[in-house]
Amino acid sequence: MNKELAKRLDSLERNLEDKIESSLALINDRLSKQDDRIITLEKKVVELDSSARFSNELIETQKKLIDNLLKADTARQREINKLESNTTQLHHIIDNVKMSSNQSAQYQRSALNVIIGNVPLADGVTAQKEDSLALVTTIARNGGFTDFSADEIDVAHRLPARKGTPSIIVRFRSKAARSNFFAQRKNLKDKSVEQLLQAEGTVVAEGNNRRDQNDDKNSKIYITESLTSFNGELLRQAKEIAKPLGYQFFGYTVNGEVRVKKGENSPYIAIKKLSDLENIV
Repeated sequence: MNKELAKRLDSLERNLEDKIESSLALINDRLSKQDDRIITLEKKVVELDSSARFSNELIETQKKLIDNLLKADTARQREINKLESNTTQLHHIIDNVKMSSNQSAQYQRSALNVIIGNVPLADGVTAQKEDSLALVTTIARNGGFTDFSADEIDVAHRLPARKGTPSIIVRFRSKAARSNFFAQRKNLKDKSVEQLLQAEGTVVAEGNNRRDQNDDKNSKIYITESLTSFNGELLRQAKEIAKPLGYQFFGYTVNGEVRVKKGENSPYIAIKKLSDLENIV
């Protein structure tokens, strides 16, 4: 081999070695960068894994908190339901006590008392100065009441009235006397005010010297039961509801109990408490 060829081969070998070293350096540099990226990714994976575990722990904690809140809310709702039930029972007991008290008071009124309405006052006579007992006796006599005696009346007087003619309350000495008087109230339907108020032995005169305090000129004297204020309010509301609905008997009482009835042959509806008004349909 000549020297010239040997030099060329040596030069090519060196160049090849340089290129290989340069390529290896470049590869090593790239591999080093890839290693750095891998390490960074591994760190991120570790961080994400740690974050995921923390998130899972947080979620579990929140789940437990929600479960506890739901349990507490359920327990609270049970307490609320219990309180509502107790309140309902208490209201029911109170309503029963009120009803019982009202019925007792009404029984005492119904047993001995009656109300006579639409009796005009005599001219110049006030309710305080009127002899109501004598007036009731006159009405009973002119009404043809049988088995009646003024001695059966314990007391009779006008009731306070804001407007119109004040009614007369009559309290009897016995239940039998009251029942007998009340049973004959229909005797008044066919008689005028003048006829019922005429003095014994006198001729009936128009007006009979009594003040006409009623807007209805054709109104008549009537007898009703003496109601407690509560039953009186029930009767008022029952009339307001039943009359527009076409009830034939839109408000009356039997032994103090308020009733309404659609027709003669219809069953009556008893109104003993405010909620019973809802049955008027």
